[in-house]
Amino acid sequence: ISKVRKKYSTSELEFCVDEVNGIGVFLEIEAKKAFNTSTSVKGLTHFLSDVIGIKSFKKQSHGYVSMVWNPKYDFSM
Repeated sequence: ISKVRKKYSTSELEFCVDEVNGIGVFLEIEAKKAFNTSTSVKGLTHFLSDVIGIKSFKKQSHGYVSMVWNPKYDFSM
């Protein structure tokens, strides 16, 4: 898999923006500490939508290799 990755972080979160050849651009968000699941999903949705302006997104259930090997299958949840 050929990709270009850019990393950003805050005190609580790490963000990786991956531009993957042939399939697109992806944002991976990783928490640096444990959060309450329902609170963190609401918080991340608010952050994506209201803070950085990403209004529409799909959560992926598989890695890049699966998406490259199966380009017609939608792995989003």
